[in-house]
Amino acid sequence: SSQYDFIKSDLARASSNSSIDWIIVYMHKPLYTSPSHHSGESTMRDRYHPLFDRYGVDIVLYGHNHAYERSYPIKYDNVSASTPIITSNSTGSYNDPEGQIFATVGTAGVSIHHYDRKSSYIVTQYEEYGFLDIDIVGNNLVAKFYSNNDGSVKDQFTITK
Repeated sequence: SSQYDFIKSDLARASSNSSIDWIIVYMHKPLYTSPSHHSGESTMRDRYHPLFDRYGVDIVLYGHNHAYERSYPIKYDNVSASTPIITSNSTGSYNDPEGQIFATVGTAGVSIHHYDRKSSYIVTQYEEYGFLDIDIVGNNLVAKFYSNNDGSVKDQFTITK
C-alpha cells in the first residue's frame, strides 16, 4: 500500500541519517498487548514489526487500550508472530538492545481498561491514569511513567546507545 511504502521509505531515510540517533514510532492500535479490552493488530504487526527490526526502531508507542504496559526489548518472530523474541530480560536498563520496546500509553482515556493477565514479553502494567515522560540527553533515553493520582513513578526504563 502507499502507507506501507511511505513508512518503509521514511524509516530507511531515518536509519541511514547519521544525525538521527533515536527512532520512535507512534501508532494508535497496539501490535502487541496482554489480553485486555482490545487485542493486538496481528496484520499490522506482521507487516510493520519486521520493518522496525530492519531499520533499527528503538521504541514503539501506542494507545487504544486505556491502560499502561511495557514490553521487554523484542524482535519479530517469523515462526510464532504472536510471541515475539525477548532480547533482554532486564526490567529497566538496556544497552543498545536488539529489537524494540513497545509501550501502551492509553492512560488518558475516558475510562481505564483492565488486563486479564500479563503476557510473557511484558515487563510491567499499570491500570490507572498517568503519562509517560521521555527525556533524551546525548546517548541516553530515560522514560518514566507517572501516576496522575499521586505523581509517583510507576515505571522507569533507560536505553543507552
